[in-house]
Amino acid sequence: MDIKYGVSATFNSAKDIYEAAGKVREEGYQNWECYTPIPVHGLDAQMGVGRSKVPCFTLLGGVTGFFYWDADRLVYECLRLPAHCWR
Repeated sequence: MDIKYGVSATFNSAKDIYEAAGKVREEGYQNWECYTPIPVHGLDAQMGVGRSKVPCFTLLGGVTGFFYWDADRLVYECLRLPAHCWR
């Protein structure tokens, strides 16, 4: 049987929650979160959270969309066919 516990705390400043997050990480806890109403600079690094992969996927989607648009434009200019025209 896997027992799970929960703890909630309130802090008066961003500095307090930043220091508390460092202490929790030092104690060896691995699965925990910090919720704040405003962004706290450096809190994710203090928690040990790695960099997000969202920017990489956004760049990949943008490049793919650009090449699709560019290929569509070239088909129209070279063959004088409207976009998505199949014969």
